[in-house]
Amino acid sequence: MLTKGEQSRQAVMAFIKAYIASNGGVAPSLDEIAAGIGQKSKGNIHRIVQSLVASGRLRKLDNRSRAMEVIHKPQRIEYYRWDDETKSFRRLFPLRKRAGQG
Repeated sequence: MLTKGEQSRQAVMAFIKAYIASNGGVAPSLDEIAAGIGQKSKGNIHRIVQSLVASGRLRKLDNRSRAMEVIHKPQRIEYYRWDDETKSFRRLFPLRKRAGQG
């Protein structure tokens, strides 16, 4: 279950993506985002946008209004290996670093 903050971040991201797609690559202003998702406070929208920037989901260019870019994270890559015994491909999982390992 998503928290209220996560729901707000998802709503803002969805609005920004849709606005950019329908307006030729121009990003919305904070007022337009607030109106688009039914918020009254531009300050709340600013806080949400800053949290999206901090989490790496959004990039905002300095000293430019309406300069936002949605960051698309790459999809998960799956690796396969041929298994001679079963005569089929087996999925390999990428190794993850353990806590405390450099």
